[in-house]
Amino acid sequence: MYLRWNSGIDRPKWIISRMVKLLQRLPRLCELSLIMNKCSKGFDHIVDCVAKLHNLRKLSFRFFYAHCVGSRPKINSVAMIIAANPNLTHLELLYDDIRDLAQTLRHVPADRPLKLEYLRLSHSFRNSAALAPHISSLTFIDLADSDILKEMLRQNILPPTMTFRMMDKYTIEYLDRHPRIVSLTHYGCSDVSSYSTLLGILSRHSKTLTHLGLCQSVFFDCINQTQNELALFQCTNLKQLALDYLSTPNLHMGDLEPQMVSLTRSGHPCHVLNTASIGNRVVSNFSPSGLSHTGCQ
Repeated sequence: MYLRWNSGIDRPKWIISRMVKLLQRLPRLCELSLIMNKCSKGFDHIVDCVAKLHNLRKLSFRFFYAHCVGSRPKINSVAMIIAANPNLTHLELLYDDIRDLAQTLRHVPADRPLKLEYLRLSHSFRNSAALAPHISSLTFIDLADSDILKEMLRQNILPPTMTFRMMDKYTIEYLDRHPRIVSLTHYGCSDVSSYSTLLGILSRHSKTLTHLGLCQSVFFDCINQTQNELALFQCTNLKQLALDYLSTPNLHMGDLEPQMVSLTRSGHPCHVLNTASIGNRVVSNFSPSGLSHTGCQ
C-alpha cells in the first residue's frame, strides 16, 4: 500500500497524531512519500509521529519552504523516521539544505545497516561515505554528484540502472568499469568530448542496454561525428531514447508531435524506439542514420 502525504498546511497536533495511529493499523502500508513545508510549526511533531511507523520499505522526503516565520526546524530530524524502518529498500532524499548524510543516517544501528536497492539524492551532500554500509544491494541510483561513486567502485557496487546529474571524469571512470549497463540517463548538458567517450563505453553494452536518456543539444552535435554514430549503431537492443529538451530555447510541448520514423540503414538495421510524453520531459523516436528527430527542426 502506498501513501502520499502532503503536509503543506499546518494541522492541529491531535489530527496528525490521530492520522498516524490510523496508519499504524494498516499492516500492508509499505510506501510513504512525505511532502512537507520545512517551516511548518508542526514539523517536529510530524516527524515524531511518523517515526512510530516501522514497516515501511519505500520512503521519500520532499521538502519546500513556505511562509517561514522564526526559526526553522532541523530537517535532519527525519533520521528518526529512517532508523525506525530497518527494512527500507528505497530511499529518496529530495531537498537542498541537508548536506550531511552522516546526520541523516545517524540513528541507523551500525550492526544493522539498511539494504538499499534504490537510492535517489537530488543534491550534493557532505559525508557521502556514511552511505557505505547501506548500499551493497543497490540496483538503481539517481545521483546529483559523483562523490559516492568512488566508494561504490571500491565496493564493486555496479547497479544496472543509473541516472546522473553530472558527467565528470569520475562518472566516466565508473561507467568505464561497469560490466553490464541496462539503463542510463544523464540530465543536464555536458560536452561533446564526454558524450563521445560515453557512447564508446555504451557500445560495449550492446547486448544489455535498452534505455538511454541524454541532453538532446549535445547529443545531436556528438552524433554528427561518424565514429559516434557507429558507436550508437552497435547498441542494437536499444528500445527507448529519452532526449532532454529542457535547455532548448523557444521549444514548447505543442511543437513536438511524436511519429514513427525509420531506423533503417544499409548494413546497420536498428530497432524502432518507443514514443512517450511525460510532463515536461520528452521521449521521442529518433533516427540515428538520418540524424533526424520528431517534432523539432
